[in-house]
Amino acid sequence: SINFIKYILTDEYNFKYIKNKYNHNQNRKSQQYMTFQPMMNKIYDTEAFMVCCDSKARAIEIQQKYIKKHPEKEVLLIVADNMKEVEFEKLDKYPRIIFSPKVIYGLDSNYEGGRDVFCYYEGNTISPSNMVQQVNRERNINNLYYYFSQNEFIPQEFKTEKLKNYSTEAN
Repeated sequence: SINFIKYILTDEYNFKYIKNKYNHNQNRKSQQYMTFQPMMNKIYDTEAFMVCCDSKARAIEIQQKYIKKHPEKEVLLIVADNMKEVEFEKLDKYPRIIFSPKVIYGLDSNYEGGRDVFCYYEGNTISPSNMVQQVNRERNINNLYYYFSQNEFIPQEFKTEKLKNYSTEAN
């Protein structure tokens, strides 16, 4: 109410405003992919990564593609069906993790040496703020790569075959 505001503005209350200036993952490289296959190729070539998805089916598909290309490498897949089996306190021992929208909060990883984080979002399941939460499950991000499959604002020239591998970069 107005009386509360008047009270906290008096010298009697001694109100303090504290602004948190810490910006997690500041100055990290990010790159947007306009098509999925170039991002998948980057995943194939990355040793330590975390892939965030807003679709369980997409998380499973990415894991299966990766295993087909690299059958010798283990990839931890976290979806609703296996949540009880995952040892969340030991996530840092897995260099490669892929998860569905089941993981938004509560999972923290601080992989030694950092990880690249990849995002595949269809835009149907989780909100943009939850996407940010997913990305920041890795506390030690090296680079961020993302793809939005339902990007409604792709200019016509980006939909042509000759620009299939186009990506944008930001620092």
